[in-house]
Amino acid sequence: MPKLDPTILTQARQVDLICYLHAQGHEPVYVRNHKGMFHSPLREDRNPSFSITYKNGAWKWVDFGTGEHGDGMDLLMQLHQIDFQAAVKLLLKLPVTTTPQHSSTRYILSPREVRRLYCQWKDRMTPELGFYIRQYFLERDLAFPEELGLIYLERIVNETGLTLPYIGIPSPSAQPHLMTSLECRALDDQTIEKQYRRRTLGDKALWVVRRPASGILITESILDCLAGNQLLQNRTSLCAINSINNIDRLVPCMQQLRPSTVYLALDHDTRSATPTNTHTKKRKKDPGPRAQEQAKDQLLDAGFRVVEVTHHVRAGVKDLHKLLKQNPTPISLEQLETFGIVHTPAHKQHHGTPC
Repeated sequence: MPKLDPTILTQARQVDLICYLHAQGHEPVYVRNHKGMFHSPLREDRNPSFSITYKNGAWKWVDFGTGEHGDGMDLLMQLHQIDFQAAVKLLLKLPVTTTPQHSSTRYILSPREVRRLYCQWKDRMTPELGFYIRQYFLERDLAFPEELGLIYLERIVNETGLTLPYIGIPSPSAQPHLMTSLECRALDDQTIEKQYRRRTLGDKALWVVRRPASGILITESILDCLAGNQLLQNRTSLCAINSINNIDRLVPCMQQLRPSTVYLALDHDTRSATPTNTHTKKRKKDPGPRAQEQAKDQLLDAGFRVVEVTHHVRAGVKDLHKLLKQNPTPISLEQLETFGIVHTPAHKQHHGTPC
């Protein structure tokens, strides 16, 4: 085999292996600081253990499950069963990366990939894992929502290989043809770092439970929605926005669901945003009240009747989950109307695209 120019080999080693595997259909578990973690593309790998790193001007990989490691040529030789020169030739056709752009990058799984992973984890469910999930809701004073298709899963959350157990909540629903993402909540959210407590697999979407009821309750988180459902005793449909960045998705979704009344109960910050003296550091304002105002205005403009829920605000707590813990007394829809802020639209609603 003729000796290859070292410059050519340097160029081949600079081809971004994270992008290459992603283009080949291998979804990364996470990507951060020029490092990525995958299920091994070279073997069956239930627990992601294939690491890719950019260091000293070259991309390298390590399969912690087998101990194998190497550069881009080594990977392609095994992946495609080709020789060294063919691997170099293939890599030279691809763009090189001298300044990786993967810092803080999060790949979004496709709905198809989300559904595939969900089915895998669901098939592995056991009575013991189901017990852990039930215990999670019991410890949070919530009734177990069996109809939501919850699963137990484990995810690697950083480059050290830290693996944590989560509950996976299908979104927008557990119906396979509708599922686009999994909202994951850490089973032990009391002792782990805040950044690991919530994960989303797929595109963060609205979470919806449809019922024959004419009204719908909208909260920020799924747990708040379940708490509100418990307080209202299943009298409304449910919707959790999962992120205030999803506010703009509310109107199209409501246009499909066509509720007679939208009960809006986004988070309310109970802390003062104003310093008490010049030496007090000014607190960052909570986005919840602003999100509530934005959602209300958009829904009214679209012709929906809106009732701003104030029970948690009056109780001095941030959300409906904290209200349930403080006072589990059921709340009627009439009480929501009486103590809430009622907004009547200037024109009738019109219907648009599905959520």
